[in-house]
Amino acid sequence: LFDYCEDENITKIDFLKLDIEGLELDCLQTLLPFIQKSKIQFIQFEYSYVNLICRNSFHDFWKLLSPFFDLHRVVVDGLVPIKEFNLGLENPAPSNYLAILKK
Repeated sequence: LFDYCEDENITKIDFLKLDIEGLELDCLQTLLPFIQKSKIQFIQFEYSYVNLICRNSFHDFWKLLSPFFDLHRVVVDGLVPIKEFNLGLENPAPSNYLAILKK
């Protein structure tokens, strides 16, 4: 994805939605230059048992994103803020998350 952004001269991303069956973390890691320079406003990603099969934990997402984004779980009624990492977040049931760039 980073190469695509460079090829297409994309310098910022307003909303990035990822649902790529366990490869979300790999994709986000390629975008680290965008993440570190606050060039992505929102990231929506799915976390499920497929991530565990790919050997990615939620903690990996937390370590990558939490310094730059406020993380939230997407639920029927809105967003549930995730203030700190805990082992309950490693639940393999499919869930969607929204990362919002910190101000």
